[in-house]
Amino acid sequence: MPNGGLTPDCVHCKYFRGRPYTDENPYCEYHKINLAYQIRVFCSQYINPEQGEDNWLGLEVDLEQLQSDMMYLWLGGYEVKFFYVPLISITEYQNWTSEKFLDELEKLSEKYRGS
Repeated sequence: MPNGGLTPDCVHCKYFRGRPYTDENPYCEYHKINLAYQIRVFCSQYINPEQGEDNWLGLEVDLEQLQSDMMYLWLGGYEVKFFYVPLISITEYQNWTSEKFLDELEKLSEKYRGS
């Protein structure tokens, strides 16, 4: 992907349903939760629908380093290669709004600026 490398995220996962592909709210069929935001976030269960188990995430991340109960966030881009940071537990993420996600994105972007 352009601008810093690969960033597998919910909207590109085989378990994703909803906008922008349908009129439904963004939803994860694996975790059975609504998604506050579908780009730049992912979990350890990400699977690219076109590649199956041989997916982008395994190219960018040591999958054994990911916790099964966490959501992660991609930071970086443009001149900075994308890197991921823990975001929040999946249980808590299911209650977030898009505004809450954007607030946390801003905080984490500031925290990791220059990393």
